[in-house]
Amino acid sequence: MPLSEAAATISDLATEIQAETHRTVEVVEEACAGRKSRAAKVETARDAFREIGDSVTAMTSRIQEFAEATAEVAAVAGAVVGLRAGDRRLGAAAFPSSS
Repeated sequence: MPLSEAAATISDLATEIQAETHRTVEVVEEACAGRKSRAAKVETARDAFREIGDSVTAMTSRIQEFAEATAEVAAVAGAVVGLRAGDRRLGAAAFPSSS
C-alpha cells in the first residue's frame, strides 16, 4: 500500500471517528437533558405532594375544631333540653341559680 493510500485511509478513519464521537456527544447531551427534565418533573411532583399534605393537615385541624365546637353546642343544647323537661339537676349544673 503506497504512502498516499495509507494517509487517505488514516484520514478517512479519523473523519469516521470524529463523526461517531459527535453522534456520541449528541446522545449523551440528549440523555442529560432528559434526566434534567425528569428531575424537574419529580421536583414539581414532590412540591405538589407536600402542598397536598399541608392542606390535608390544615383540613384535619379544622375538622377537629368543628367537632369540638359541635360537642360544645350539643352540651349546651342538652342542658337547655334538660331545663325544659324539668330535669333540675342538669339545669342547675348548667345554669346555677343566684339564690
